Amino acid sequence: MNIRQEVESAVAAFASAQTPAIPVAYEGVAFNKPTGSPYLQVVFLNNSITNATVDAERQRVYGSFQIMVYVPDGKGMKQLDMLTNEISALFPVYNKSLYSTFSVEQPANVSPPMTDAAFRVAVVRVQYRQEF
Repeated sequence: MNIRQEVESAVAAFASAQTPAIPVAYEGVAFNKPTGSPYLQVVFLNNSITNATVDAERQRVYGSFQIMVYVPDGKGMKQLDMLTNEISALFPVYNKSLYSTFSVEQPANVSPPMTDAAFRVAVVRVQYRQEF
């Protein structure tokens, strides 16, 4: 399993456990945005690779991903706050037993809410490290 698979699996499990289940959009996969109900979108951002040792026997990757949380506008902030808090908790700092391919380097950052068409959206951004 790779980082993308682990992150997408964690988000999918979270989303399907909600009542009702929340649809999730993934990069490169066709998606019909729901109207009037929340949805999530997973996006991987930049990464950089460095040598983890002087002899270059191991490499270290630093990168980030974000989960955008969309909730219908005009229904208050309670659901948006709850979802961003719960998604942030999926990725605790430096818990090597939780994910096999990466570790989280610092607490997730949550953006202030923005308006996107008929939705309020907040972004949960997570920075990770992988060594190989």
